[in-house]
Amino acid sequence: SKVHMAFVVDEYGAFEGVVTATDLLEMIAGDFNESHDETETAVRKRNDGTWAVDGQIDLDELGEILGEDFGEHEGFHTVAGLVLHHLSRVPNEGDILQLGRFEVEVIDMDDRRIDKLLFRPVIHTHADDAA
Repeated sequence: SKVHMAFVVDEYGAFEGVVTATDLLEMIAGDFNESHDETETAVRKRNDGTWAVDGQIDLDELGEILGEDFGEHEGFHTVAGLVLHHLSRVPNEGDILQLGRFEVEVIDMDDRRIDKLLFRPVIHTHADDAA
């Protein structure tokens, strides 16, 4: 897609930076919240109560949506990174692991990259507690 931009120079002709049309509009109208749209497509609640999740979503964003604290981790910030950390290997489609109160299934791989995950809430019963 084409992006219109202008080079900014100072009074001495020295290059100062680049300005896009979006930059100008944000200066007039304020910041545009584009991340909301991205998050809606990255995490989608399905009719059966499960969540289809993009592997590249930020852990903090996902935690806010699902009401789950995935903890602080060094070296990664995405849910795909968390899955790789727990499995200690590149997963295969169909691999399942437990993350918090969710059973997580790898449902789509893009070569060696985790593309899509399915988060299934685990329902604990009192019988489970007694076992």
